[in-house]
Order: sequence, then C-alpha cells, then structure tokens
Amino acid sequence: LAAPFLKKTMKKICLVLMVLCAGIAHAQVKDYTFTKENGLLTFLDDMQGVTITNHTVMDDFVTPSKISIPFPFKFNGVLQDSLGIGENGFIWFGPAGDDIMSSVFTPISDNHPATVTGIVAALGMDMHPHMNTGLTTTIKTGVSGTAPMREMIIEWRNTSSYNSLSDTLGEDTISFQIKLYEFMNRVEVAYGQFRMNPNAGDVAQIGLRGNNSNDYNNRMTDAVNKWPETSKGIDVTSGCLIDAQVHPSFGTLLVWTKDNQNPPPPTSTPEFANNAQVRAYPNP
Repeated sequence: LAAPFLKKTMKKICLVLMVLCAGIAHAQVKDYTFTKENGLLTFLDDMQGVTITNHTVMDDFVTPSKISIPFPFKFNGVLQDSLGIGENGFIWFGPAGDDIMSSVFTPISDNHPATVTGIVAALGMDMHPHMNTGLTTTIKTGVSGTAPMREMIIEWRNTSSYNSLSDTLGEDTISFQIKLYEFMNRVEVAYGQFRMNPNAGDVAQIGLRGNNSNDYNNRMTDAVNKWPETSKGIDVTSGCLIDAQVHPSFGTLLVWTKDNQNPPPPTSTPEFANNAQVRAYPNP
C-alpha cells in the first residue's frame, strides 16, 4: 500500500511544483505589451485636487526616497505597496534603500540585490539638478483621481544630464513623469520639455525590469529607429540616445500593460444600444 500512496503523493507534489513554476514564469515584465501613444504632460502643480508630496533633490539623492502607493498596484505579478525614487530618472520596487540605489545610472542592466524586485526607468542616466540657472529642479509625487481609477504620478521637472554641467552652454532642461494606474496596472512614461545642450548628450535606459537582469522590456534608438519611434531593445544594456537633435517630443507616451494581471473590474453600469452592450467604469 505504501508504494501506490507514495506514487500518488509524488504526483500531487509535481503538479503543485508545475503550477508554481508556471506562475513564476508567467510573472515576467518581458511579457508586458508595449505601445506608444501621443498625449500631453500636465505638471502636478497644474492639476486640480491632487495631493502632492515635495521631495528634496540633490545629486543622486531624493528625500524622502521611499513613498507608499495608496492603492493596490500589481507589478510583475506582485502587489506593490511602496516605491523608491532614483534621482537618475527611475523608480524601484522592493525594500532596497537609497544607500543602494542612489548612484545607479543604468537601472535596467545593473546587478541589483534581491531587495530590488522591479524597475521602471523613464530616463535612466546620470542626471543632476540645475546649478547655474534660475530654474529649480524638482521631484514631486501625487495621486490623482478617485478609487478605483486612481493614478500615482512621479514627476521630474527641470532636471539636467550630468554631461552638460561643465559645458559653457549650460545645463539641459528636461521634464518627464512616470505614472502608475490603479485600474489595469498600467505603467506609463510621459515626456515633457527637452531643451538640450548641443555639445552634450547621453544614452538613457528606458523601460521595465523584473527581479533580475534576464527579465526586461526596454526600448532603444538606432540609425533607423530614432525618437519618437523607438524599437525593442536587443539586450538588457540597450538604450536611447538623448541629445539636442534626438529626444522625445513633448507629449510622447510610452505605455506598458499586462491585461492578465488586472484586478477584478470595478462596479460598472451596462448600457444597451442596437443589441450591443457597453460598460462604463466606474459606475457613474
């Protein structure tokens, strides 16, 4: 009797392991769907009814560097309740602190510790606050909308690449946002103004990274695919050229979605017309 029982038990264990492995393999950012859209970047200060947190910006450091996400947000198959902000154009998920992430310039390809469980890079490169102009570099976070349709916005405004600081033509002026959406778990990067020093430039890592450098979903530019039409990265080190001639246009939106990890739909109202049903979210 022991042999059949053991055989049956082993089958159950194998089945459980197969399910677990399938779940782990399924939760990968490389499976996210990428789309490019056109829209607008509205600065947090110009939005109505938004609770804004102002972060102190220094070279490589943001204070506070960690902030909670006030709604359920699933990234890479895992519910995230907080994020970290890197001054160098990215956010991270996981308990890692700014002592580990502050001097990261290539957030998608770097070898991060296990305490970093995910990355969203809008402009991952060596950046620096303005020093010699009348502009103030700011990083702000805010939450817009009402449940279950809220979005969290992380905003860099009037920042610069480090490479332009020592040039006589002065700092760049760059603004962009990362947006996390409660419904659909959508990740969006929105680009605003780019006024670049013509004598300076850099290559930025842009896209998503999962638990390790083998799981990535990034963008690149080359001789054929320039801004705004980037192409899929060929490896984890791929990046996008940023200079006075080659950079995102105002309102360029890069969007990553993964429908199969969405939360249950919010309460909806069905409407019928010509035998077709349309649902409006949320219930008006």
